Amino acid sequence: MRPRTSRTAILTTVALAATILAVAPPASAAPTWVDAPDVADTGDQVRQLHSSASSLAWVDAAADDVVAVVRKPGEAWSAPVVLASPGASPHIESADSGLVYYRVGSTLRSVRLDPATLTASTPVDVTTSYVPGTLAHFGDVVTWAEDLGGGQQRVVAQNGSTLQVVRPAAAVTYREVVGGFAPGDQSYLAWVQEAAGGAQQLYVEHWGGEPVLLGDTGSTYADLDFSSSGNLTWVETTGSNPARVRVAIVGASGQWTTADVPGGPGAASDPSVSRFANGGRAIVWREQGGGTWSVRSATAPASGGKWSAAATLATGSGALAPDTYASASGFSGQLASWCRPDTTGCTMQGAFRAPGSGGAWGAVTDLGTVADASDARLAPFANESSPTAWTGAGDDIHVSVNDHTAPTTTTQAASPVALDNVLAAQWSAVDDWSPISSYQLQVADIGPRDASSSLDWRTVSTTTATERNLRVARGYTRCYRVFATDAGGNAEADATARCTTAPLDDRDLRRSAGWEAVSDAKSYRGTLMRTKQRGAKLAYSNYPFNSVKLLFRRFPKGGTVEIMLSGQHVRTLSTAGPAMREVALPASRPDLGKRNRVLQIQVVSKGRLVLIDGVIPPTNPQG
Repeated sequence: MRPRTSRTAILTTVALAATILAVAPPASAAPTWVDAPDVADTGDQVRQLHSSASSLAWVDAAADDVVAVVRKPGEAWSAPVVLASPGASPHIESADSGLVYYRVGSTLRSVRLDPATLTASTPVDVTTSYVPGTLAHFGDVVTWAEDLGGGQQRVVAQNGSTLQVVRPAAAVTYREVVGGFAPGDQSYLAWVQEAAGGAQQLYVEHWGGEPVLLGDTGSTYADLDFSSSGNLTWVETTGSNPARVRVAIVGASGQWTTADVPGGPGAASDPSVSRFANGGRAIVWREQGGGTWSVRSATAPASGGKWSAAATLATGSGALAPDTYASASGFSGQLASWCRPDTTGCTMQGAFRAPGSGGAWGAVTDLGTVADASDARLAPFANESSPTAWTGAGDDIHVSVNDHTAPTTTTQAASPVALDNVLAAQWSAVDDWSPISSYQLQVADIGPRDASSSLDWRTVSTTTATERNLRVARGYTRCYRVFATDAGGNAEADATARCTTAPLDDRDLRRSAGWEAVSDAKSYRGTLMRTKQRGAKLAYSNYPFNSVKLLFRRFPKGGTVEIMLSGQHVRTLSTAGPAMREVALPASRPDLGKRNRVLQIQVVSKGRLVLIDGVIPPTNPQG
């Protein structure tokens, strides 16, 4: 009578890392403007509209409420949530990812919207002596200026629960404060201060260092902005000359270099600078000269040097007001959008400049119309991936985004050993703005006699399905990976590989006299090799690894086998123990090096039953 056994499987494995980062064929179509679901019919009279990649915030002018919505990738915007009802005229100072800072008079408050529960926190008073326009962020540090009375102001920073004085009390008025990072994640603070007589000065300071004076004596300053990798931009006006754009960049030694950006005939505003993937820099700004407006741009080397002459991205008659223009810059590109005045109101337009484009802008695209230009409220960007959001007629918020980002695919981890010779591939993807249009399924196979670490990928399907059972040949490791493409043509460039290994069956092994092939429906591939004969051998030639797992039947009076590689002892294994249907135990001799050899399983017990089901090569191609 056969010993009673259970179906429990013990299949520990020396695994090929479950994740292998791989690079797909070239991805991504040209960046495409898409319309995301609008936050429509809010019923609010919207002002001070702010946007980020995942949230919108505004003030409902009818009720003086601070309102926000959030959005998760691939989902619609949430319903509007009232964050605060201060009972006065609130003014939003900043809003990003559900965290909103707003002021009522000289009191600065913060409130947060939980995106999971859509509940607002209780508003917290940050300071009751806030100087408007001086809130700044860099990393987790928030800074602002406080008015101490008697003509004295100071700049403070909050890092967690700690309040630190950054600039001590002085007889100045702070006009703007901005924070940012230079190469090496060095934190800098820049500010404009005005003396009692009206003279302004622009300073920049490494955190905890000494202030450095930038700009010219007798100028006024506006639109401070810290952009990527140490670029500080501002608009400077000297005497009766038109306002001009200036850029300062800090080097590795901490020295700042300042340069003018050549402009047009109009007064400049709202500059935003970014770094190209190939090392250069790009800047975009708006200009207003009498009854003519323009959107201009220029380029420069990465570490200094002259800026190119201004190129005109768009121009027209009328006025391009601050709340009808926005731009943002970062390592993934540069965006600009504006509401172009016309006889019926204004037309929302946008343009995108991709990294590696050599400074070239994509086509200017019409995004929508606003019936009355005075109702347009264009949201300032938090970064270049944010949507363009605007409002018309005071109650509808419209959203468009330049979708230049590929989806992100998540694949299901595979079982390390496939006893059914099946790799159950499952995957799903999310995208910020566009629907998923297709998936590219690729597979790679590593044979039992292949110790190479390279994976030869091939595409087996371009599909809309999210699962597929892949056959795994006996003794092979099969891997799969999936690349998603969205409706805008953006395709993933990286993917995670998932791998599984199917055992070699007992019938794949060369056997000596003494072995008997028996059928067993519950064993791997329905068969076993059985013997009681001492010295009986199973072998597999041209085996390139120095480790293996033996798949066998365990029962209380099982025999003992020796694992050898080309006659060299690797391990002696007893098949005796608590009854178990499939057991895989490792045997390894790393000192043998890597070369083709004969894998041998030899019975060393006498008169005890040995049942061998197969062997599992290493799932690591390196052996």
